[in-house]
Amino acid sequence: MALPADGSVVYPNRIRKLADGSVVFTDVATARIVRLDGDGNFSAFLSADSLRAQKYGHETVLFENLDVAPDGSVITLDSFNKTLLRVDSSGRLLSSVDRLVYPASRSVFRALYWAQIPLLFALVVLLSRVLWVRILNRRFPLGLKQLVVYIPLLVAFTSLIAVSVYRDSKRGYRELVETRLLGYAQLLSRSVDGDALDRITSPRDFQNDDYRAIQGKLLNLLNNSEDPWNADISFVIYRNYGGIFHYIVTMWDYVGTLFPTVYVSDSHFLAWEKGETHIAEYTDPDSDWLSAITPVYDSAGKISGILEVYVDRMPMDMKNADSVRKLTVQTAVTMIAFIIAVIVVTSFLLGFTKKLLRAMELAAGGDLTVSMDVHSRDELGDIASGFNRFSASLAP
Repeated sequence: MALPADGSVVYPNRIRKLADGSVVFTDVATARIVRLDGDGNFSAFLSADSLRAQKYGHETVLFENLDVAPDGSVITLDSFNKTLLRVDSSGRLLSSVDRLVYPASRSVFRALYWAQIPLLFALVVLLSRVLWVRILNRRFPLGLKQLVVYIPLLVAFTSLIAVSVYRDSKRGYRELVETRLLGYAQLLSRSVDGDALDRITSPRDFQNDDYRAIQGKLLNLLNNSEDPWNADISFVIYRNYGGIFHYIVTMWDYVGTLFPTVYVSDSHFLAWEKGETHIAEYTDPDSDWLSAITPVYDSAGKISGILEVYVDRMPMDMKNADSVRKLTVQTAVTMIAFIIAVIVVTSFLLGFTKKLLRAMELAAGGDLTVSMDVHSRDELGDIASGFNRFSASLAP
């Protein structure tokens, strides 16, 4: 079965069979769902015009997916307006869903999510109170008391420093990538022949001379992504028709010319409408993307398209995750080393304290000749010397 010669069907996709034997499919290029009957005749099954006649509240639509329900109705998603539609076998609108209402239980969980910070603060205050009353205010080994106090403080302050270091590192790395993308976008956009881009106006222009000339020049500037410095960079040129952005020239030819997409950001519209250059971040079904977007001008100074230079955020996220792992290990090693140091110093202090207590017990028992060895020139040495002088003053 050949497509209509008049170009009324361009990109057939998502073909489904109806109960009467006819088939329906999406045509994203014409933003319609098309029916093909048993005689080989094509007709519009669902479109912006037919929905407008049924009081659908949106002027622009884009259908990418559809399915047939067990009752014979057709379910499709208007991707542009993020609205789920259900129509009968004749294309009559039965229902539409453009928002979901959270149940009461879900609302409670959302409220608890935002309340976790004050709850955490209250928990810290309560634990501090319990710590003071139940442990520090009772007879307890001095070494353990020090560890009980030092370890939470050490964890808190070390974690705070680690988080601050991670945020600064992450911000610096992202700014480096954004600067790199902006530089490439501005360099590549100046090399695009805007007049040749203006001549690409039909899906049939895919990979024609103008298309290949634009694509080839951009690939050459990026050295066909053969170097480490540009291996992760890709580009695409869009044009806006009726509020929907369409691919005009792509780096990898994964879609044809004038293939629509709804996976764009506000920055795409600002570049198209105001000629501004922006950094954008958005998500599509394939991945999360970070990109620089800038307009492309023709010889008359008119915007003929917008160029997007983008990278997959997954490598960035993996690098950030690796930084988190390294920082976690370094923080843990630092805390363990500090705890060991606290234990060593505490053991030394406890050893001196035990010697002092033993000497005091001997003196209290009548042995006034007892004395302590003075090995340090600090407060501990002063205490030992003071005890020796006190003991000598009491001797007969």
